[in-house]
Amino acid sequence: MGESEYQVSESTKSSLDLKDRREFLRNCSVFSSPGVRPQNEDTIFAEGDVWIIADGLGGHADGKVASELAVETLSHLLCHEDPAVFVIGGQRMLEGELMEAFLMDAVRQAGAVVLQEARRRGSNMATTVTAVILKGEQAYCAHVGDCALLVSENGDLPPVRRTVEHRRGASLNRTLGSNEQATPDVISFSAGTQGLFLLGCDGFWEHVGDTEISQIIEETPDYLLAERLGQAALANGSPDNVSVIAVVGQEYSASRAARQVELERSRLDRSAVSAEKTNQVDNLRNFAIRNGIPFANPLEEENQALRSDNQMLENENQNLQEEISRLHNLVTGLQQKVEQQEVDYQLLVDRTKNSSSNYKKLHELTVQVLGHIHHLVRQYPNEMILALTRLELERLEKIYRALLAYKPPEK
Repeated sequence: MGESEYQVSESTKSSLDLKDRREFLRNCSVFSSPGVRPQNEDTIFAEGDVWIIADGLGGHADGKVASELAVETLSHLLCHEDPAVFVIGGQRMLEGELMEAFLMDAVRQAGAVVLQEARRRGSNMATTVTAVILKGEQAYCAHVGDCALLVSENGDLPPVRRTVEHRRGASLNRTLGSNEQATPDVISFSAGTQGLFLLGCDGFWEHVGDTEISQIIEETPDYLLAERLGQAALANGSPDNVSVIAVVGQEYSASRAARQVELERSRLDRSAVSAEKTNQVDNLRNFAIRNGIPFANPLEEENQALRSDNQMLENENQNLQEEISRLHNLVTGLQQKVEQQEVDYQLLVDRTKNSSSNYKKLHELTVQVLGHIHHLVRQYPNEMILALTRLELERLEKIYRALLAYKPPEK
C-alpha cells in the first residue's frame, strides 16, 4: 500500500470489497502510519485470503523499497500461483504439507528479489515479513523477522502470539535481503469464523500490552479494530512506524456487536457534527445491520430535534409578525388621527387670533391628542411604538408652539 498519514481499509476502507469478503465470513481492517518518523517503511497487503505485513529495517538504506518489493512479490505468488504446480512434487503432497512448502518457496523467492535489488543498488536494504494465507478454515503463516502474528482460534482473549523474534542480541539475524536463503518459520492455525487473528509490526506489539489489546478488541467494531489498535500504539509513545492487520471471524464479531454498537454510538453522539461524523455513522449503521442490530441514526435524531426547534421558532416568528402588524395598524390609525387633528389645528390657529374661545377649543384638542398618545404608550410599552409616538409628540410640540405664538391677550 502507498504511504499516508495512516491507511485504513475504505470504510476504514470498511475492509475488503464485498465480493472479496466471502459473504462476511471474515472482516478485515488495516492501519499503517509513519508515526513520529518521517517515512513509513512498512508495507501491508490484505486481499481475498492473503494478508501480509513487511517492515523495512529502520536505519537501513532503501528500507521502504525492500518492504514493497517483498510484499509485491509474495502477494503475487500467493494470490495467483497454484501451490501444486509451483512446488516441485506438490501434486503428491497432502494439503498441509503442500501449503507449508508453498509458503517456504514463495518467501525464499521474495527474498531473492529483494537481495538482487539490494546488490544492484549497492545497498544493505532488507525487510521482515509475516504472511498468512487461508485455505478453507485452516490458515498458514510464513514468518521472517520481528513482526508478530497473534491468534485467538476460539475467541479467547488475549490472542496468543504464535511467532518468535529472529534476533541475536539487539539485531535481527533473519530477514529478506540479508542473505541468499531467507528461511521462514511456517506455522498453521485454525481460522474459523468464531476467532480472530492480528498481524502487527514491532512498532505495534511492543507498545500495546495484552490487557489493552483485549479491551480494544472487546469494545471495537471489526471494521475499526486495526485503526484503534494502531492508534493505541501511537498514543503509548511508539517511536516506530505502526502497522496492523486485523481479521475477525463473523461469528466472533456478532457475539460482541451489540455492546460495540452501543459504545461507538455513545462516542459519536458526543462528537461534533461533521462530514467525517456522517461517514462514521454510516459505517456503524452498516455494521449494526450486518449483525442484525436495530440502529437509529443519531444524526437523524439530531436533525429531527432541529426541525422541531425550527418549527417552534417559525411559530413564534409568525405570532410576532401578527403582533407587529396589529401594532402597525394602531400606529397608522394614530398617525391618521394626528394628521386630521393637525388640519383642525391649522384651521383653529387661523381663527385663534384675538379669540379666547377658539384658543380654548384648540387647547382642549391638544390635550386630547396627547391623551391618545400617552394611552397608547401605556397600553403598548413597545420600542417600535415609543419610537413612532416620539415622532408624533415632536410634531405635536411644534404645532403647540405655533399655537402659543397666537395666544390672544387676556381680557
